[in-house]
Amino acid sequence: MNFDRDAARIYAKLRLDRTIRPPGAIQLSCAAAAATNLFVTNDARLSQKTVSGIDFIVPLEKVFL
Repeated sequence: MNFDRDAARIYAKLRLDRTIRPPGAIQLSCAAAAATNLFVTNDARLSQKTVSGIDFIVPLEKVFL
């Protein structure tokens, strides 16, 4: 997914939460703009967030590979 206008708007909203760092906010905003079902992250703190457009945010250690 490209970082387009929709993703930029979502990014701006996510950055209002100062606990979400810019790289994580970029990834989350692109995933939300693409209406992602599952977002797997190395940052366990992100799994506690609720982002419109992403159904589930899961830390990597909880994913069965």
